[in-house]
Amino acid sequence: MTELVSEDLGRFLQKMCGVPISKITLEKDLIQDLEMWGDDFWELIYFYGRDFGVDLSHVDWEAFHQSEGISFFDVVWDVVRGILRMQRPPLEPTGPEPRITVADLQRGINNRRLVLKDC
Repeated sequence: MTELVSEDLGRFLQKMCGVPISKITLEKDLIQDLEMWGDDFWELIYFYGRDFGVDLSHVDWEAFHQSEGISFFDVVWDVVRGILRMQRPPLEPTGPEPRITVADLQRGINNRRLVLKDC
């Protein structure tokens, strides 16, 4: 028998993500599948911890750097670099993006502590 998303978590994610509850399954990734990034991601995590009483202190949140856009500074710096014909420094490989799934959230509720394998 396949484990289902708890009713409370399903309603919470439906409200926070704007996704029909019928589309929320345990294997869905919050960032890739439910498209939660930037401020929306951080708000979801904050309210998840608060509303479900889950300890979030054991996760390396530095690994999550989703952005909703580019900053004004980035645009200005790209223009300056272009004028001065400076090369953009190569990006350092950071490894695979960490994953956080609905199953991780449900496990966190059950254990009262969120622990992610990738972080």
